[in-house]
Amino acid sequence: MKVRFLVVALAIVATVSSPLLAAGATLSQTVTLPSGSLGLYQGYLPLLSCSSASLCTVGGVELNSQNIQQAFVASEVNGTWKASRTLTPPNGYKSSQGVTLATLECPVAGDCSATGQFGTAAGQYPFTVSEIHGVWQGGSRLALPKNAATSNQFASPHAEWCASSGNCVTVGTYIDSAGNSQGFVAFQTKGRWGSAHELALPKNANIDPHASLTQLKCRTTGDCVAVGSYITSDSSTQALVLPEVRGHWQRGFPLALPANASGFSGAGASELTCSTSLCTLVGSYLTYGGSLEPMVAQGWGTGWSRATPLQLPSNAARNPQTLFYGFAGGVSCDASATCALGGQYLDNTGRYQGFLAVGLKGRWGPTTELVLPSGAQQAGHNGGVVSVSCAQSVCHAGAAYIDSTGQYQAYIVTRTSTGWHTGITVALPGGATSVGVDGGLYSIQCSTATTCLATGSYLTTPTRYGGFAIHLP
Repeated sequence: MKVRFLVVALAIVATVSSPLLAAGATLSQTVTLPSGSLGLYQGYLPLLSCSSASLCTVGGVELNSQNIQQAFVASEVNGTWKASRTLTPPNGYKSSQGVTLATLECPVAGDCSATGQFGTAAGQYPFTVSEIHGVWQGGSRLALPKNAATSNQFASPHAEWCASSGNCVTVGTYIDSAGNSQGFVAFQTKGRWGSAHELALPKNANIDPHASLTQLKCRTTGDCVAVGSYITSDSSTQALVLPEVRGHWQRGFPLALPANASGFSGAGASELTCSTSLCTLVGSYLTYGGSLEPMVAQGWGTGWSRATPLQLPSNAARNPQTLFYGFAGGVSCDASATCALGGQYLDNTGRYQGFLAVGLKGRWGPTTELVLPSGAQQAGHNGGVVSVSCAQSVCHAGAAYIDSTGQYQAYIVTRTSTGWHTGITVALPGGATSVGVDGGLYSIQCSTATTCLATGSYLTTPTRYGGFAIHLP
């Protein structure tokens, strides 16, 4: 699996044609990193938010001239990328420990909310920062729950949702005074963030539950759901659902797993997408035979169906070691309830491949193997499907694969009513030859069936990463 911590920057690419991509895709201009930057940290781009088809913002982490991690954002307005902006940590904080970003939400043009983590001698702490009318403000420390440890802290937001400008919610994890990892939720109201509150885990949670909250979605203010995993009292990792109902966060509960799940399920929720009436959760679990398989479940609030297994391609290994990358883009549904998801599996020859699946009005068919270009070796341990986006019954997926020379490349495939079409390999900026082990195409957001923005990163030197953005078509 790629070491994907938080990273972005932008340069720009050209591409070739695909069933829905015009030959002559629109190119964006190169976006420069902050002055003195040494490049991107760990070469990946998980943070992308578009308030409209003509206004998108990316956020990530670069290495400054002292080789220290610094959070930054950059926005594209009507096809032109503006200068990147370094995000400042809370007042009085010295950045020798580094600053990273975890979330980015832009509910309206010129107004965004981001959360991240900054380091101090006492540990790692969460912070929030906002863009108001096109101007990014200074960061503010997010107050942890009253029972948070005062030293050796490691707290970070993991997911965020905004109802409107200045009205957001975030969930994350922190260390309590007993040294145990717990979940928290915090709210922003009219531009002000309140103190975080501890979330109640299932009654069978371990004393140290190692809570992990990976995704958060809401239908409206006070009507949200967070998912992830926790460790039970019998030391089993279980998929977790934490609902908010009418403004009150309920005690979390374990997701009901497929009938063939092991008693020590090793289950977790990796991806989540929601419509106005239903959410779709994607994750993995261990079977009785010890095989790590994909699963999908649907529901809202406290009512969730038992997860059902997804049938992997016929060439899957006995233990396919299913992987969803978990960057909030591995599953997508449009207004017509056309959905798609993607991930990675191990085949019966010991090679890693990508897989895709399509759901129509809640019914999921078997997965299909990601078809790679002629000469490709395999998707690779750091490849497979990473991000998908569906609009108007058409879905696009971003992936990575190993070419005939052993180099990783970025890849885009499209599904229409006739199925998944032959993909395109992204032509990298300046004749670059590889996205590298830690690079690839990480985010796609589509406003229509044929209007999308895709972003990713690539090797600019043997050891440094830049980024790219491409408009489809």
